[in-house]
Amino acid sequence: MSYYEKNKYSISTHSFYRIKERLNMRSKTDLELNIFVNELINNSTDVIDTKKTLYVNTQINDVYLVIDKISNLVITATKISHEKQIRIIEEDK
Repeated sequence: MSYYEKNKYSISTHSFYRIKERLNMRSKTDLELNIFVNELINNSTDVIDTKKTLYVNTQINDVYLVIDKISNLVITATKISHEKQIRIIEEDK
């Protein structure tokens, strides 16, 4: 019997490349990366929640996953400085 689990978050092609590059995961297959990213998101305790997007801290190299809340699509993986975090929060008010 096989087990199938549908991941809540899908990953754009752009974000696959960014995640592999910025989290240094070039050797992982797309399926392994998809599972890994969904586990990172589900286990994260550091999230910036704005009106349209979620910024999830991966705890790896200060890289955040940027997620569109409507489509649950991981858009990109990027470093976000403390100043930019504050700006994101302030602009969302």
